[in-house]
Amino acid sequence: MKAYRRILAAAAVLCLLAAMLPGAFAARDERFDGKTWEQVTMEFLDRVKAMEQGMVAIGYYNTVSGEEQYLNPDEYITVGSVYKVPLNMIYCEKIANGEMQLDTPIFGIPYETLLRGTIIDSNNDYAKTLWDKLGSYRLYREMIAPYMGEDPQTVSWKFYENNFFTARQMITCLRTLYENPDRFPYLIDTMKEAEPNNYFHRDEHRFEVAHKYGYNNESYHYYVADSGIFYTTEPFLLVVLTDNTPQAFDVLAQYAVLMCDYNEYTASARIRDAAPERAVAELTLPSAPAVPSAEKGENAMAADAPLLDMDLTTFARLVGILALTVIGLGLCVKLARHAGYVTLIPAIIILAAGLLISRGLIRSSGAALFTVSRGNGQATVENFFTELEAGDYAAAVDLLDGYSALGVEGTPESPETARVYEAVRSSYAHSLISGSSQDNDASYTVNFRHLYVDALTKDVAEETKNILKTYVAERPEEEVFDENIQIREEVLAEAYAQAFDTVMGSLEQYYREDEFTLALKYGLKGWMIQPNQDLMQAICGGSASA
Repeated sequence: MKAYRRILAAAAVLCLLAAMLPGAFAARDERFDGKTWEQVTMEFLDRVKAMEQGMVAIGYYNTVSGEEQYLNPDEYITVGSVYKVPLNMIYCEKIANGEMQLDTPIFGIPYETLLRGTIIDSNNDYAKTLWDKLGSYRLYREMIAPYMGEDPQTVSWKFYENNFFTARQMITCLRTLYENPDRFPYLIDTMKEAEPNNYFHRDEHRFEVAHKYGYNNESYHYYVADSGIFYTTEPFLLVVLTDNTPQAFDVLAQYAVLMCDYNEYTASARIRDAAPERAVAELTLPSAPAVPSAEKGENAMAADAPLLDMDLTTFARLVGILALTVIGLGLCVKLARHAGYVTLIPAIIILAAGLLISRGLIRSSGAALFTVSRGNGQATVENFFTELEAGDYAAAVDLLDGYSALGVEGTPESPETARVYEAVRSSYAHSLISGSSQDNDASYTVNFRHLYVDALTKDVAEETKNILKTYVAERPEEEVFDENIQIREEVLAEAYAQAFDTVMGSLEQYYREDEFTLALKYGLKGWMIQPNQDLMQAICGGSASA
C-alpha cells in the first residue's frame, strides 16, 4: 500500500506542479536556496524569538521523498487535544475490522457523534467517554503506544505520567494513519473539517490540511500544539509542540505556511533535478543489428544425413535415364540372341549416352553422389573471418551452414544506428587458436574481437544524462525546461548528439574479445561452419556471456 501510494504521488507530481506552481522556474527563493531544513527552521524560530523563553519540538516528514526532520524529537511535551487522534484510531480500526460500525452507540452516544465531537469540536467529555469505554486511561495509553512506534511494556514511564507525547511519536502516529487509510476509516476526512481558520490552517489556505490541534494552560506552562497532514504536491506531515512559546498561535500558523513553501520548493527542485533521468528514459537509443537464426531447410546439413547432395527432381531424372539405359542394353542383348551375333556397337553407344547424360545432369545441378573429406577445415575458418573483416558478407555467409545472412548487411534509417552498424562492422578481427579435423568433422577455436553495443548505448545514455545535468546547472531554467518541467526536445537532442559523438570517439573501449569453438562438417560444398548462435550474436554486436 505504501509503495503504491508513493508511485501514484510521484506520477501526479508533474501535472500538479504545472497547475500549482506557475512560477516554479522564477528567481531562486533565498529562504531555501542552498539551505537545509534545520537552517530554514532555526532562522524562522530565531526571527520569531520562539526559543528564547520556552521549548519547541518539531517533526517533519515528506511522504513522497521520505525526507524526515526533527527538532528536539524526543522531548516529552503536553499536547492538549492532539491525543484525540490516536484515541479515535482505536475505534476506527475496530470499524475496519468489523467489530463495530460508525453508528454503534458507546454509552448511548453514536460513535460518529463522538468522533466528530472529539476531532472537530475537541470535546473533552466525549474523549473521556471513549477512553472509559476502553477500561481506563492507562489502558488507553497502552493501546495507542504501537501507533506511536512504542512498545507499551518498554516505553518511557513519562508516556504514562500525563498527556505527554514527543514530536517523533506523533510523526509516527500520523504516518501510521496516512499510510493506512483503510485501516482507520473516517478519521482523516473528519480531521480535514477541524479548525479551517486556526492553528496550522489559519494562514495556509492553498492546500487541504487534515489536522488536530491542542492547547493547555497549567501551573506556569502554556502549551499549544498541532499535528497534521498537508496535501501539497508532495504531501507532508507536520507536528509542532510548544511549551511557553510567545505568540505560539502565530508561530504555528506562520511555520505551517513556511513548511508548505519549503515543501513545494524542494519538490520542484527534486523534479527539476530528476528531469534529465526522465528524459533519457524516454530516449530511443541506437540499436545493434538483429541476430539471425539458423534456418531449417535444404540449405542446412542434417547431422546424420548421408553425403548425398541431390534434390528429388534430379534424383528422379537420374533414375529415369539409368532405367532407359538398362532397357536399351536389354534390347541389344535380346537382338543379339535373335540375330545370333552381338550388337556391340549399339550397346556401347546406348551405355555411353546414358552415362554422359547422367553425368551432365548431376553436374548441372551441382550435385554429387558421394563426398569424401579432403584436407582439414582450417582454410574455411580463415576464409570466413577474412571475408567478414573485408566486408564481403555474401562470401562469408556461403561458408555458414543454415544461414542466408549475417544480420549486419542492412543500413538502418536512423543516422545514429547506421553509425553503430558501421562501427560493428569495422570492429572485427580474429586469430586462430587451435583446431583439428577427422574424417568429415572438424573443430576450431578462434579468438574474435567485436564491438559490444549494449555497453556503448548504456554509456551514451549516461553521458546524455550528465550533459543535461550540466545544462540544468548552467543554463537559464526556462531555456532547458518546458512548462511541465520536462527537458525541452531541442535541448535533449543537443545533449544526445554531443554524448553520441563523445562515445563514438572512443570505440576501442567497447571492443570485446571472445573465444568461439566452431564445429565444421564436410559435405558436397566442402567444409561448412555449423550453426553457432553465440558467434552470430557477437557478429551483431552482442555477447553471449553478457
